[in-house]
Amino acid sequence: MIKKYPCSMKISHPKYKNIKVFYDNVWFDSILEVTRYKKLSFLKYCEKIKDLRLQPKFLLQEKYVDSMGNKHSAIYYIADFIYYDHDINKWVIEDVKGMRTAVYLIKKKLFLKILPDNTVFREIYFNHRSKKTK
Repeated sequence: MIKKYPCSMKISHPKYKNIKVFYDNVWFDSILEVTRYKKLSFLKYCEKIKDLRLQPKFLLQEKYVDSMGNKHSAIYYIADFIYYDHDINKWVIEDVKGMRTAVYLIKKKLFLKILPDNTVFREIYFNHRSKKTK
């Protein structure tokens, strides 16, 4: 069941105790993620950041066929946000996390290996602490 809220917000059933939110014509996986989006949108408006994009997709491993003839799908890392930060003159890739699953931790490790030097990776945790990598 979807409930309507003011300011064009809709809320659906939880996943990992989060609440999906519809805001600004986009579905977000949690209230924390939409809160971060609002802050980044404000920073974009103030011209502190540019080129804000949602759900950027990065290839970790291409699809392949193994020696037994089994087909395997490509593996992707999908972050929450990517933008260019004028203060540090680097691209920033952010992932908002309330729960860090085993699959997420493995994909993150593979992703950090291919992360370019001119890019910063940030995790935004449920308790509002951020962790910078690279």
